[in-house]
Amino acid sequence: MIAYPPGSRRAGGRRAVALAVALVTLLVVSLVAAAVMQSLVTAHRQSRHEGWALQAEWLAEAGLARGEWQMARDEAYTGETWLAPVTDIAETTEEIAGREIVDGTDPFAQGRVTIRVAAGSPRKLIVEALYPDAEHQRVKVRRERELDTSSDAPEDSL
Repeated sequence: MIAYPPGSRRAGGRRAVALAVALVTLLVVSLVAAAVMQSLVTAHRQSRHEGWALQAEWLAEAGLARGEWQMARDEAYTGETWLAPVTDIAETTEEIAGREIVDGTDPFAQGRVTIRVAAGSPRKLIVEALYPDAEHQRVKVRRERELDTSSDAPEDSL
């Protein structure tokens, strides 16, 4: 390899090429890092949404059980809206701290379950469960159940 004096044109050209290679390498590494970060954020959001969907399904099933129990106890029962407290022990303090608390309640700490008896069918329950009870971020699950008319009133166990 030929050594060129430090002030010559060839030495400057090699430094420019080395700088260009370094900048392109840095750009590629930055793009890869950004893609990995985007993938991680998307996976986290999807995982959180799947958890919310599972919680909404549990709330809907609980709403069906509650509505069935109420209908067996009271023939005039037409439904209700039930705010069910839910705690997620997997949340971090940072996630909880970033929330807006309205009227002293955290919408991510409760689900909204609406139970109603279907019009025209006194033995059909319709339940809609929303979790979390936040306006712009929630999962909605709807369940319907035709009740058996031959069942007796349940025991007062709830």
